Amino acid sequence: MEQKLRTKVKRMNSKEKPVPNMKTRSEGSGRRRNYRTTSIVSIAVLLLVVLSLNVLVTMLDNRFNLHADMSQQKYFSISETTKQILDGLDQDIYVYSLYETGNEDTRVTELMRNYAAYSDSFHYENVDLSLNPGFTVEFDPAGNGISAGSMIVTNESHTLYKVFSLFELYSIDPTGTYVFSFNAESRVSSAIIYLQTGVSYTIKLLAGHSEFTRGDLSELVVALNGLNYAVETYDSTISTEELDPNYDLLMVVSPAEDLSNAEFRSIQTFLKEGGNAILMLDYVLFSATTGYTQIILDDLNNFNSLLMMYGLSVNKDYIIGGDENRLYKRVTGLVPTLYSHSITDPLTENNLIPILMDCSSITIASGENIKAGVLLESDDNTWAKPVSTSMIARYEAGDATGPFAIGAVAQSGDSKIALFSSSSFVLSNPDGIERSANEALIINTVNTLAENTNNLNIPAKSMMLGSMEFSNSTQPLILEILLIAVIPIAIVATGFTIWFKRKRI
Repeated sequence: MEQKLRTKVKRMNSKEKPVPNMKTRSEGSGRRRNYRTTSIVSIAVLLLVVLSLNVLVTMLDNRFNLHADMSQQKYFSISETTKQILDGLDQDIYVYSLYETGNEDTRVTELMRNYAAYSDSFHYENVDLSLNPGFTVEFDPAGNGISAGSMIVTNESHTLYKVFSLFELYSIDPTGTYVFSFNAESRVSSAIIYLQTGVSYTIKLLAGHSEFTRGDLSELVVALNGLNYAVETYDSTISTEELDPNYDLLMVVSPAEDLSNAEFRSIQTFLKEGGNAILMLDYVLFSATTGYTQIILDDLNNFNSLLMMYGLSVNKDYIIGGDENRLYKRVTGLVPTLYSHSITDPLTENNLIPILMDCSSITIASGENIKAGVLLESDDNTWAKPVSTSMIARYEAGDATGPFAIGAVAQSGDSKIALFSSSSFVLSNPDGIERSANEALIINTVNTLAENTNNLNIPAKSMMLGSMEFSNSTQPLILEILLIAVIPIAIVATGFTIWFKRKRI
């Protein structure tokens, strides 16, 4: 009996639950509470850090424009030349773009933000004309109207200013189908120089010898005006005005008749006193409209006599090309080799290749106190035919063979001259100045020869090459949402998930 009782007691004891250790349970609960508290605090701190970083980066970006320029042509970046101009500011500059709110041009606005980030003296603002229609009145005294998409660069008192239209900020074909280049930096920086100096260099277009007129060169005139150059017609056959070597640059575009001896002496004096000139001489002109070729019969002896002061002359011949890879449209459309020079280097750096049509060869002769060199040259597979009404394109025995100089620069004393054996690249047509490379060539030439006031080495930025930039307005919005909202929320969600899982442990 006693033995059974003990057994029963043992069985009952084996079924009883042990009394828990109260100290151990209390310690476990404390650890879990501490862990939960630590997790919550960590998430809160992480969230606070992320939000603070977003705010800090936004503030720094607004102040210093920390955007990375991912475009291949660096549309949003300012050049070293512009930085030097901004470093020399002794007054405040104000720039106003005229875009409808929400439809701003990102290239323009980001470029202007980079100007403002670099210099405290540069101030940029966008003005919506629909909200402030009277804003442009003081910048439009003639009442012609300033359209949306334009830009105004002015001083604090608004007494000096430059206004640039959309077609000056970009090189656009007449149909509006193609955008060739982005010109905003060169326009704005040249305007700053004008506001600093109050001086405009004058381009004197020679007239009176059946040259191309200002109307034929309308797009060139617009481009030069946009760079602070005044462009005036100078008819040397009737004008009593003397050219000023300090502020005038003589430009001769395809004369069909020669200078008189009196005109020759007047221009010779201008050059000897340090004046600079750009000459574009044609002996053959092809009209794409009519399909006819015009031959210049005059030998242009006095023009060539001016050139000989610099060891240069244009031969009365017609260059034909035989390499299809170095031709454009016709056997007389040449893709030249560019020699290193301050005129051509910016083109090379920006992959811009000019096209010159219907060229003659240039002879470069050495001389005492004369420095002359090649700018542009045809390829080896070219030949030159004497100009006549019976010319044929194919190579014939006796034809001179290339390469030929078709562009040259020279200096005699303080005077500089640039010579091109074709004017095709400055004419207002798709094969002329509407090509961004052709515009860059003539603009760089003008800037180099007008170095006393406007030596800007800021080439147009080509729009014809691929670039890493947003293709539509929604892409930057998506990226902004991703950085400001999605990533922080993902971090918080991850932290909460980890906390919730560990809570259940």
